Amino acid sequence: MKNKLVYLASIGAGLEYYDFVVCGLLAGYLAKAFFPQTDPMVASLQAFGLFSLGYFTRPLGGIIFGHLGDRYGRRAVFLWSMILMAIATLSMGLLPTHFQLGGLATLGLILLRALQGIAFGAELPGVMTFLMEHGSAKTRSFHGGVMLAGVSAGALLASGLLFFLAHFFSDPLMQRWGWRLPFLVGGALAVVAYTIRTSLPETPLFLQAQTTRLRWPVCHLMKQFPLRILMGVGVAMLSASLCMFQISLPVFLHQVYGFETSDVYLAITFSFMWAVLILPVVGRGVDRVGRAKLLMYLSILLAVSCFAIFTLLNNKNFISLLCFILLLQSFTCAAQCASLPLLAELFPTPVRLSGTAFCYNTVHLLASLLPILLGQWISWFGNMQHFYLVFIGLSLIVFCSAVWAHFNVLHPNSSPSQFQP
Repeated sequence: MKNKLVYLASIGAGLEYYDFVVCGLLAGYLAKAFFPQTDPMVASLQAFGLFSLGYFTRPLGGIIFGHLGDRYGRRAVFLWSMILMAIATLSMGLLPTHFQLGGLATLGLILLRALQGIAFGAELPGVMTFLMEHGSAKTRSFHGGVMLAGVSAGALLASGLLFFLAHFFSDPLMQRWGWRLPFLVGGALAVVAYTIRTSLPETPLFLQAQTTRLRWPVCHLMKQFPLRILMGVGVAMLSASLCMFQISLPVFLHQVYGFETSDVYLAITFSFMWAVLILPVVGRGVDRVGRAKLLMYLSILLAVSCFAIFTLLNNKNFISLLCFILLLQSFTCAAQCASLPLLAELFPTPVRLSGTAFCYNTVHLLASLLPILLGQWISWFGNMQHFYLVFIGLSLIVFCSAVWAHFNVLHPNSSPSQFQP
């Protein structure tokens, strides 16, 4: 596959991810602007509920755009999802606050966030399907790593811009109008991404499978591949949960451990820089080891090390904070490079985009509840120290799903006794 296609698809994915993730990073400001409460924790939980709404509507977007992508082509999905994202993000930056428009402003924000979720429901599954159908099995995780590096660059842009604003703008100024700037920038970037994607060609595998197109791909998917759907949700659980957990950190690390918000944004910015650097390298390594095997090893490693990782926060200094976030980001990178290409491999071409999108968005819907669970956990225990138990449970789910996928889908003729690490 020409590298140009990988880079163009990756740039578009990164710009669209910027639009989607900035809402979570601005949760503290959105809470005060659209959910006025006397208790800041209640307002924050409401804002994270708004953030989760984007993930609740993503499965709907995955079903709609998955159907369209399997019926009419991957390229058309790229273009229409980007148009919808541009409209929603730009409108969020122009929306009056609760103090200006009352409950209508809050309702408008909810509807726009829902539209963002529908648009993004086709993004990463669509890009991964696109890259898989243009490439070979030996390079899928590498191409996925390059794409995810583009996504991390989009998150890096969002985090870096917020660090800049938090550092140079006073908190009252940010609350008054500064929070709008990232949304306005995001709307402009979505227009740029749309322009880039107009040059992308349709995938050869989709063109070859035109004679086997299904009228209702999602219905065929549910009837013929229910077990593979469960596998897909399981193998993607770890990467989705780690992503959601990191997005919620700016609020909770400030409220619970007293870290400065600007320090948390800076550490997150460094972690995204780290991700951009290592993702292609990690992807190349995953291609050598095997996607299912890598997930098995990774889930075991996280289960035995997460207690020590969470203990770093007790030191309450920037170096410990940075180490904590960098370690989480490293696990996230490895899990993503393995799970995303594996999702696309679980399903045949006629239902590939529908299957990949359904699994990916369903697992992110579930993972989007993690910030709410974390907020409740903190209200019970007063800290995040024992939250590592949640990640041990998630690691067990991923390990079992990866073993199942390895022996029943990827290598159905092998047995556990033949498995050689």
